[in-house]
Amino acid sequence: MLYGFESAVDKEVLITIATRNGELIASVSDDGREFNPLEVKTPDLNATLAERDLGGLGIHLVRSLMDHVTYQREGAKNVLTVRKRIR
Repeated sequence: MLYGFESAVDKEVLITIATRNGELIASVSDDGREFNPLEVKTPDLNATLAERDLGGLGIHLVRSLMDHVTYQREGAKNVLTVRKRIR
C-alpha cells in the first residue's frame, strides 16, 4: 500500500469478492500510481535470501495459486482481478 500512494490522505482501495459459474473472483481497485504487478519478474526461488531482490514473492504466490490473473489501468485506477475455480 505504501508504494502506491504519495500520501495516505483521501485514497481509495476497493475490494470485491464474488462467486460466479464455479469461480471465486476477487478484484482489487485503487487510485494509486500506475503499477502492473504482472510485469514484475518471477523471483529466483533458488537464490539465497542475501542474493534475492526485495519483494515480488507475494505477486509470485498470487500468480502461482490463481487460475487467472489480469491487470487493467482504468482511468486513474489500478484494477487487479484474480480467478480461482471452486467446487
